[in-house]
Amino acid sequence: MMHAVAIDPYVKKKSTPGRLLLYVLMLSGGMLHGAARANGGVTFERLLREMADLESLAEYPGPPYLSGRFSSYARHSPADSVPVRFTNYDHGNYLDSLPEGMLMMDAVGPGVITHIWSAQSNGSLIFYFDGRAAPSWTIEMSALLTGTASIKSPFSCITARGENCYFPIPYRKHCKVVYAGASPDIYYHIDYRTYPQGTLLPTFDTGMISANASLIDSIGSILADTVSRTQGTPETGAVFTGKVAAQRTVTASTLDGPGAIVEMDVASDNGFQPVFLRKCLLEITFDGAVYPQVRVPLGDFFCAVPYQKTYRTLPLRIDADRTMISRWCMPYRTGAVIRLVNHSDLTAVVRIHVFSRPYTFTDNTMHFYARWRQDPAVVTSKNLYSIFYMADPPRDHPMLHITGKGVHVGTLLQIWNRENAWWGEGDDKIRIDDLPAPGIMGTGTEDYFGYAWAATTPFSHAFHAQPFADGRAGFVANLRFHISDPQPFTASYDFDIEIQTANRSTEIDFGRAVFFYAEGTAATDHDTLTEDDLFIRENKLAGCPPRIAHTPSYEPMLRYDIRRGIVVTAPSLSPPTEVGVRIFRSDGRLVSGRRDGGSFSIRTTALSPGVYIADAEAGGLRRRLRFVIDR
Repeated sequence: MMHAVAIDPYVKKKSTPGRLLLYVLMLSGGMLHGAARANGGVTFERLLREMADLESLAEYPGPPYLSGRFSSYARHSPADSVPVRFTNYDHGNYLDSLPEGMLMMDAVGPGVITHIWSAQSNGSLIFYFDGRAAPSWTIEMSALLTGTASIKSPFSCITARGENCYFPIPYRKHCKVVYAGASPDIYYHIDYRTYPQGTLLPTFDTGMISANASLIDSIGSILADTVSRTQGTPETGAVFTGKVAAQRTVTASTLDGPGAIVEMDVASDNGFQPVFLRKCLLEITFDGAVYPQVRVPLGDFFCAVPYQKTYRTLPLRIDADRTMISRWCMPYRTGAVIRLVNHSDLTAVVRIHVFSRPYTFTDNTMHFYARWRQDPAVVTSKNLYSIFYMADPPRDHPMLHITGKGVHVGTLLQIWNRENAWWGEGDDKIRIDDLPAPGIMGTGTEDYFGYAWAATTPFSHAFHAQPFADGRAGFVANLRFHISDPQPFTASYDFDIEIQTANRSTEIDFGRAVFFYAEGTAATDHDTLTEDDLFIRENKLAGCPPRIAHTPSYEPMLRYDIRRGIVVTAPSLSPPTEVGVRIFRSDGRLVSGRRDGGSFSIRTTALSPGVYIADAEAGGLRRRLRFVIDR
């Protein structure tokens, strides 16, 4: 992984044979678990078929691989006092300058480029495969990313000024990508995966496009027409129609296993009120788990709060009649129970049609998870373009932290913004397993979601969408699905986004739903839901609470780690203060506690199976975390 991120994501380093060797050793040393299964091959046809195969997401990848990214993120700081990772000069940065152009990517194979994004493509991209001295493929960058070359839409397209290519580009031994052109000051991402040594992959050549024309047309039709069923005709359908009364819980469906939910349609004859969609939880429990694997506000699961706007993606969509449709594959061994838990004071008539089919479990089959979390009234940091960094105390905001083994497959971000100021200058940062630093570094929030330049134009694509946007002020929703580029992890997955505004500070509600698959019991930082999580504004500028004072403190942070127990991180208060932590069973019985300074962990190995709540307090600030012991 000839990417500075592998060692230090914040310092630009030149490509050297030593760094190539280091990464090869990292892979062979076990960073990719299951390397013994890596002797199998991955064909070009398989890579194409997986782009439209939602059921394949439920199986942990084999052969395994590690996801990474090369990008133009800032590699230098304007001042010694400014942390490099929070600078914002995220364009025109490369690994090296070569005689033929600027080095964008230099990766040891076997691997696959899964996604290329840019906001201002120009010039040409030169691909060198498998150590060849001569270029293997040269193509105009704009043509590759906008669908005007041999790779057409929907594999390559423009969405709200963002240029994307999702077409798989495999290589057997090595891949180097060079930009050649007169205007190298560009933003770019190149997402890729690296397989263990010994995995058999073909090396891309343009003849693969014509040789697989029929399959490419078939997959392209599915991605372009997400209304058509993508998984065949389901075997069984179960329908629930009834009233969901205020402050009541309704069991909508009980399914016997083994099987898998492959589609779920939710509708109401008169549509739904936004308050109901936010405060009525969708809970789906697989195989008798003590805590539901899916626990998300009904509307936020479908990206329907506060507006049920029509959009179409491969796993989720809303039709013109406001029917909300999910095509996530959700396997279960013994059974699945779907409940609606209404925390609102409204009553609604709900119709749910669940399609399921038999499913054969393997050693790699995982359960589907969905979680929601919202932080209201978050004050953003402002960016001073003259020096390219945040002026306020910089910080990352958690999107998703997982402990366990699984695959991240999708993210929904829902923002309410008080001011007419762009809120999305912050970069995405993803750390997978035991890497010493984020292996995936972005260049801006909208860049992760496939668009660019703070565009407020609604759009839909099979893998990313902006279903609605009031403008820079008001409500906006973004979706990004990792269907063609799933991100597996074996022990942990940490996804953060910087909170940063262009030019001036603002105040936002920061809500996010996350979708992933996991083996066994996975613990996340989203497991607890509070009143803040279900808070909703009546319209885009109504119901605004008073501005809150921005402080560098925040509340104490809690995280459940299967190996370490409850991990406590003290807030950055001045002067420092102690953190008190109490652990309760779900019935309210106190089972453990500790008060200490700084950061520490509390072992949970002695706890019996069940649902627990950890409550932390420091300096009047609190944080609660729900976690599950299931062994």
